[in-house]
Amino acid sequence: MPRFAGVGVGVDWFKSHKQWKGRNYVPKPGNIIFFDWIPYGNIDHVGIVIACDGKTVYTIEGNSHDTCRERSYREGERCVYGYGWIKS
Repeated sequence: MPRFAGVGVGVDWFKSHKQWKGRNYVPKPGNIIFFDWIPYGNIDHVGIVIACDGKTVYTIEGNSHDTCRERSYREGERCVYGYGWIKS
């Protein structure tokens, strides 16, 4: 996986390498989660999945209220754009 500053570049890379899953995918720890806060197709933010219990996705995100912190979201929530997964 390459380093990227623009989240759209990251999405494009995962899609072009067939390592992309949509919003309704049940993520696994280590997946990269991408967000579109106001669902209009402009990906706004990225984080790393640390856990998923079947209902809630738990993440670590930088630049979240000017800090790095843990957050959580309902699976399939509208703000989740999709997931990149890293081949092992």
